[in-house]
Amino acid sequence: MRTTPGHHILDAHSADTACRLVRLSDWLISEGVATPAILVRTDGGRVGNHARRPVIATDFVGGRHPVPSNRHAYATGAALAQIHRLDPPRDLCLPSRRLPADWRGTYDVAGGAQLRELLEEAEAAFAALPARKRSFIHGDLFPDNMLEDKDGVIHLLDWETAAFDWPALDLGFAAIGLAGSRQLAPRMTDALLTGYSSASGRVTDDELLTAAHYACAVLMFHRFRHGIGGHPTTPGDGWRALLPAWQSLRMPVASAQLEVRR
Repeated sequence: MRTTPGHHILDAHSADTACRLVRLSDWLISEGVATPAILVRTDGGRVGNHARRPVIATDFVGGRHPVPSNRHAYATGAALAQIHRLDPPRDLCLPSRRLPADWRGTYDVAGGAQLRELLEEAEAAFAALPARKRSFIHGDLFPDNMLEDKDGVIHLLDWETAAFDWPALDLGFAAIGLAGSRQLAPRMTDALLTGYSSASGRVTDDELLTAAHYACAVLMFHRFRHGIGGHPTTPGDGWRALLPAWQSLRMPVASAQLEVRR
């Protein structure tokens, strides 16, 4: 798709999602969050269509996606603590960022049985944690959803999965994003928690590890369901790229390795 130089296009999943993103983006900007503004079309609307799919265009933010590092992990933790203090209207967000109620559907394809076993394990561990108060979460703060401009300001992108859920789960998704297709590095996880606690966030190391385990399961499920290339009817093996991170979370990653500076 050709766009005006300096603009960014988001291909939304549905018209409802696109409209919700427009309203949430406006609210976040009004609260001082550094996130690109959604542009107004020449016809006065904010949501367009391309190839029968809704799209929205945002201002371009010059900068770079941070390379995963201890410094970036610290900044991610601090950013999440700020996000978790926000309180947008509930209708602007998803009700949760968890496995869908019908996730136990058919897995009668290659790899399906293995994935179902992993999801069962993660859900049982997550359900055993004490209940915690829910708050506003980003739900997908991977490095490619952050941009650092020339002045060092971090701009947060892609609020499609923003929800009201347990803050530790948000940190769990961020931890998986930092790991990528590698094992979770304890020092980087420590930096994530330190950045979070420095901005008055409160999550223990054990809670983070269990939440990251569950977050990894959620991501694997969605990659399996959507398949390679984003085709909903073709379950694929893209979820297997997260297995190194998953395995590192199942290992005895000693809590002592993760010093939470409270």
